[in-house]
Formats: sequence, structure tokens, C-alpha cells
Amino acid sequence: MTNDIINNELEISWPEGFHRMSEGELRKAFKDNNPNRWGIMDEQRHMMITVLWNRTNMLSAMTVGPKTVAYSVEHKIKTSFDKSSYHFKSLKYLNDRK
Repeated sequence: MTNDIINNELEISWPEGFHRMSEGELRKAFKDNNPNRWGIMDEQRHMMITVLWNRTNMLSAMTVGPKTVAYSVEHKIKTSFDKSSYHFKSLKYLNDRK
């Protein structure tokens, strides 16, 4: 297992086969220069796990609620995968399968 701390707040461990993605790999995968992104990839199994963070507009979050804000962000990410052969699976989807 390999460990890392994301944004000085979240500790994560991942199994062998994954490697931490470089800035270039993240830029190529997501077609942007977002500095608030961390990711690991397993090229053999065609799997990628990414974490994004950003400050939320608190007025919007209080007005519409955290679930709506989370859905909006998830929808934007999913839309970026629509033109590729990869599929987006949210944590909600994974939790619903239990």
C-alpha cells in the first residue's frame, strides 16, 4: 500500500498497480490546468481515481443545500467523460450498490 495526504487534509492509501498521476497526466486526462486535483491511475486495469477540491460559494450552498452543490459538480465531471470511452461512477453510485 502507498499513502499520500491530499491538500494537507485527507490521508489516502491505495494498492499496488496504481501510481500517482503527474501534473501532465492530469492535464491530458482532464484537458485543463486545475491545480486543485489529485489522482492515481492503474493503466493495466484502466482505472483512475481523482479527488478535486474547491471553496464553495457559501451563499449558494446555504441557498440550495450541499446535495444540490455536490450533484452540480458531479454532473460537470460526468459531462466531461461523455465524449470518451470511459464511464464516470460517483461515490453515490458505489454506495448504492452495497
